[in-house]
Amino acid sequence: MRCLAVLAFCACFAGACGTAESGGAEADGPAPVAHPVDWDAVFGVVAWSDEVVCMRVPARAAPARSRVAVVLPLTGRVIVASVGPELASCPGDVSGEDATFHRLEASWEPGDLGIAILEGDAIATHPDLDGDGVPESFRACTSSEGVHLSVWSGEPLRGRRLWQYYYYLGYDVEPDCTDEDFAEQERGAA
Repeated sequence: MRCLAVLAFCACFAGACGTAESGGAEADGPAPVAHPVDWDAVFGVVAWSDEVVCMRVPARAAPARSRVAVVLPLTGRVIVASVGPELASCPGDVSGEDATFHRLEASWEPGDLGIAILEGDAIATHPDLDGDGVPESFRACTSSEGVHLSVWSGEPLRGRRLWQYYYYLGYDVEPDCTDEDFAEQERGAA
């Protein structure tokens, strides 16, 4: 239920809410057609560390917008954050991947971990990001020393996993991920 509320907020934030009269989706219009999406260019990871809210995105996916929606899957909250200056790195980032880092200005609590949605036009055009008629949902679960963030087409653990990121915490936590969290991610499928 929380996932549906998050999806509705994201769509409304970007202007996708409405009725047929106000430009929203028609109830009996043509079936949606999915288009290929580079999911790594759509999502970033946001964390609070050392008094800084920092967004990490793959280098090829640097945000072109001044604001991003950030889904906090552990709490079900969605916030709007202003993208600030580029940083050399995010405190505590140990991924070693080619990435860019930005300070975010947002209402944030220590320990919050989120998924930034970088593709605003896709959200404004479709309530689901790939246009397949199935809304995306967001999930977080813990392994022994980190948090697995994921985005799913449809219901988490039952739909297709589209994107995932492992955020290393550096301390032991109680694992709650399931085998379905680690099922093979569908690459290149729309």
